[in-house]
Amino acid sequence: MRTMILALPLILLLAACGDEPASTSAWKPVDPAAMSTAQKAQQAKGVAAKDALFSRLTAKLKAAFAEGPGAAIGACRVAAPEITAAVGGEQALRIGRTSHKLRNPENTPPDWAGSFIDQRTSKPVWLAHDDGRLAGLLPISTMPLCLMCHGEKNSIMEPIRTALHEHYPDDQATGFAPGDLRGWFWLEIPKP
Repeated sequence: MRTMILALPLILLLAACGDEPASTSAWKPVDPAAMSTAQKAQQAKGVAAKDALFSRLTAKLKAAFAEGPGAAIGACRVAAPEITAAVGGEQALRIGRTSHKLRNPENTPPDWAGSFIDQRTSKPVWLAHDDGRLAGLLPISTMPLCLMCHGEKNSIMEPIRTALHEHYPDDQATGFAPGDLRGWFWLEIPKP
């Protein structure tokens, strides 16, 4: 019994020292100035995909606001995931949006991005994977249009607040001001 009691801390220590999951341990930060030619091409592809997603989402939201305040919530809830999937498919990469203050729990960041989000990284971050993939985390700044749904709760119009509460009961994505770090686009670009 005494041997078993003495061995238990050693067993727990060995279990706690296990390897980090392969999905996160193989990602290493890479300075854009030190990227290989292939990585620069991947980076350009990722930035183009982010720009396309931003442009399409912004256009959709502006059109939805023209239809009325509640339409914008529908645009984000339904159209944003569809547009994101379309851009990812067209560009043959993984892309998404995330934040330190999530509205939609489906926008949880990939594992490799978690520590940068916890640090509220406000500059683009690029990571290279051992298998040749490149990942990017690109900040999203709060624009005036964003405040219709992401501003201070008491300044959000009642129809929008009602729709947010109905569709996102655990919403955390309010309280932003113009220029605040609103979240990030994340990208995973496959090896060329």
